[in-house]
Amino acid sequence: MKLKHYLYLALPLTLLVPAVGAATPDAPAPTYTEINTSANVNMGYGGVKWTLGDSLVPELVAGYRYASVTNSGATQGGDLSISVKITGKTQLNNLIHLGKLRAKYLNGIDYLQGEVGGGWDFAKNGPFAGVGAQGPYVNAGVDYDFTGVNSFSKSFSPYAGFNSIGIYNRPHASAVNAATGCTPWPLQDQYIAAYAAIPPTDNFTEFAAWRLLGQQYANTRTPTTCDIQMGGKVPSST
Repeated sequence: MKLKHYLYLALPLTLLVPAVGAATPDAPAPTYTEINTSANVNMGYGGVKWTLGDSLVPELVAGYRYASVTNSGATQGGDLSISVKITGKTQLNNLIHLGKLRAKYLNGIDYLQGEVGGGWDFAKNGPFAGVGAQGPYVNAGVDYDFTGVNSFSKSFSPYAGFNSIGIYNRPHASAVNAATGCTPWPLQDQYIAAYAAIPPTDNFTEFAAWRLLGQQYANTRTPTTCDIQMGGKVPSST
C-alpha cells in the first residue's frame, strides 16, 4: 500500500515539471528600426566643354564639388569651377583665355543632379546665370548673358561636355533599437539580415553573429552605455 501512496504523490509532480518549463518564455528579440544616414563627398574634377556657336576646340574645365548623399540616394551640394579657352593662336599671350567662373547649387539623386547658378564671364566681361544637369561623366546646360551685347535670343548659350564626375556611392543605412534608442555598431545589409536570422538573446550570441561575419571591430571597441543596455560588456578577443 505504501508503494501506491508514493506513486499517487509522484504523479502530480511529473505533470508540473513540463508546465513549469513551458511557463518560461524565450527572451524577446530586439526590434530594430532603420534610420537614414548621409555622407559628405568632396572632390576636385576636370573636364571639357563645348558651347554652341563657339569654336570646335573645347574649353578646359577644372572645379571642386561638394555633395551630401543619403542612403536613399538623395543628393545636394555645391560646385565651383573655372573654364579656360584654348584659342589656338601662336602668340603665348593669346594662347589661353579665361572663360567663365561659375558657382552652382546642385540637387537630385546619386546618378543625376539638377544645377542652377551663375558667375562671371571673363570673355564678355559681365555676369551670367544658368541651369544645367549632371549625369555620370556628362554635363549639359544653358547660360544667359546679362551684358546686353547680344539680343535676347542670342544671349542664351547652350553647352555640353564631359568630366570626371561619376555616380555617387550611397552610404549604408543604420538602425536603432526601438526599445532602448541605441544604435548598434555600423550596420550593413548583411548585418541586419544576421540579426533577423539569429535573434540575439544575450550579448554573447549577439557578438558571435558579428564575429561570424568578420566584424573584428566588435572585439576591440570600448563598451558604451548602449552596450550595457543591449546586453552587457564586450567579451574579450581571446
